Amino acid sequence: MYNTLKRSARDTYYYQLLEKVRMMLETWNILRSLIGKGNKGKGEDVSELIINDQIVSDSDNIANNFSDFFSNVGKISQLLLTRTTHIMYS
Repeated sequence: MYNTLKRSARDTYYYQLLEKVRMMLETWNILRSLIGKGNKGKGEDVSELIINDQIVSDSDNIANNFSDFFSNVGKISQLLLTRTTHIMYS
């Protein structure tokens, strides 16, 4: 009985871990498709962004906003994964 429960808990742990990896890969694939970048090749240069309902064309401002966004992707993804996992297994 103990070994069965232990094996089941281990299987569940690895299933959930692999599910998080799969979801993270899907998230990156979605992000790549949104910016028009596949696995190979170069994307296009960004000349304008809409940030807080304003058009921004200054290259330094665009670079800083990309930097801010991508430095927070991990935190945002973790929150989304935690909520999704909680909903899926509640």
